[in-house]
This record gives sequence, C-alpha cells and structure tokens, in this order.
Amino acid sequence: MRKLISNIIVFYTLLLLYSCASESQDRNNMTTATEAESASQFNEDISLEKKMNVKNTLLTTEQKEAFQLRAIEKLEDFIDYLKIIADQKIDSELKQHSISLALELFINDSTLFTDSILADTTEAIPLKSFLTTIQTNKTPILVTIEAIKFTVPITADSLFNYQGNMEVILNIDGKKITKNVNVQLVEKNKKFGTINKEITEIGLGNIY
Repeated sequence: MRKLISNIIVFYTLLLLYSCASESQDRNNMTTATEAESASQFNEDISLEKKMNVKNTLLTTEQKEAFQLRAIEKLEDFIDYLKIIADQKIDSELKQHSISLALELFINDSTLFTDSILADTTEAIPLKSFLTTIQTNKTPILVTIEAIKFTVPITADSLFNYQGNMEVILNIDGKKITKNVNVQLVEKNKKFGTINKEITEIGLGNIY
C-alpha cells in the first residue's frame, strides 16, 4: 500500500513537472511567434515607408522649380494672347487661332475667369466665353505684367496630385489689378509627328 501511494506521488510529481515544462515551452513558442510577427510587421512598415518615400520624391526640388517656371511662362503667353484677341487690327482667323492656343495653356475649357479686366466685378465666367467676348472689343486691351510670384509652391496632396498658386499684378490701361492663378500638374496626350505620347505638364487653372 505504501509502495502504491509512493508510486502515485511520484507519478503526479512527474506529471506536474512535465506540465510546467510544456507550459514554459508554449510561452517560449508564443514569444518567438510574437517576435517573428512583430519583425514581419516592422519589415512591412519599412517597406511601405520606402514605397511612400519613392512616390513622394517623384518630383525633385529642381523639377518642381522647372514646372513653376513653365507656369509663369504660360501666364505670360496668356497675356500676350489676350492682347492679340482684343486687337481689332488683327485678322479674325489669327484671333481664333490665338483663342485655341490660349485655351491649351489651361487645364480645361471650363476654367473660370473673374472678369475684372472689362469691369470691376467678382463674377466668374468660363474662360472660353471671356476670350470669345473680348475679341469683339472696339478698343485694344493695354495690359502688362508688373510682377508674378508663387504664393503656394506646387506640392503633392494626399493623392499625390501636385497643385500650387500664383499671384500676378497686372497693369491694365494704367490700373493695377491683382489676380490669383491656380496651377496643377496634368497628364496630357501630345502628338509628335505620328506618335502619340502621354506627358506630364503644368496647366493654368482658375483665375480670380
């Protein structure tokens, strides 16, 4: 009887030791698995961060500055087209061609223009309508640019669309008028000979 009790005690002691050892091993396994999962998640986060950084650096500082310079040139071209379109001495065919070229400087034909060149008003009209209207002017528009600067440099939003804002001071018939111009990078299909190619360029937006 004593031997049986002794054997039972030994059995339960061994069982308890085995259970503790198994529990310790399970904890070690869980710790190892958790560490491995954390390491995997860390690597994924680092990988994602690298991808985001690559996308964020799609445009270098030099590229942004080049696009901004091109936007200023486009605005200067637009003012030159305005003078041609409003000049009654210019042939109507050349005026129509100038309207087409002026519209190509912008993001789309529905771009709004706040018409304070013809009158002091805050009413905005589609740019195409404005250009069509001024071609019937009886007197030319005497307009020059006094200053242009970027008040908001082109930067990427959460969807990586690059936008910015310019401020231009115009002298129109001796009167100074300040305008704001939105700019945005857009993808456009351009035809080079017989080849169509999609390029990224900066377009002028609403003028207000």
